[in-house]
Amino acid sequence: MVENDRFDHMYSVGGRIKFGETAEEAVVREVFEETGMKMEIDRLGFIHENFFQGDSLKKREIQSNTFLSSKNPPAIITTETRTITAITT
Repeated sequence: MVENDRFDHMYSVGGRIKFGETAEEAVVREVFEETGMKMEIDRLGFIHENFFQGDSLKKREIQSNTFLSSKNPPAIITTETRTITAITT
């Protein structure tokens, strides 16, 4: 969990995969962008799939939750990376 000056609550690190980026690269990048910590992927925690209606679009989201580790300082955190895999009207 992360907190910062923009929010008055804690949240999980997350974001989107950039075009041409692997899911693993996205997780490491997002964690660094939001925490300043260089982490390594330890293992996949679980995958969650969600369908929802947004504006006039139907969306499908696939969320992977990953366990990460850092040797300096020792830490284990979980994070998520999300991508919308299909958009239809």
